[in-house]
Amino acid sequence: MMRCNRADSTHIWLSCKGEYLRCIQTRFINLRYEDPIGDHVLGCFFLGYPEQITTIELEDSSCQLWNRLFVIEKTFETEIDLKNDYQNFTPDSSDYTEILNDIFGDG
Repeated sequence: MMRCNRADSTHIWLSCKGEYLRCIQTRFINLRYEDPIGDHVLGCFFLGYPEQITTIELEDSSCQLWNRLFVIEKTFETEIDLKNDYQNFTPDSSDYTEILNDIFGDG
């Protein structure tokens, strides 16, 4: 299971040639994974494609990690579904799956 101290996200809703998408870009503070032994902070080291995933060590020694690109978070069948999602969106409904796939995947 993945955890972090904080996740700050920007969302955009797009419509292009009949595709309806919600996309996400997120900055994680102290992204870490949990296993039966305990939490393991990832730290500030290179992950993913160069310059796509960026890390910065903050003054308090915590690590900020973010994906510079937006990734598709959710797709919709219709423009009405997209607009409903936009109008009813709350940050609690964010899905970080694809951002984490970018960070831990090999491209």
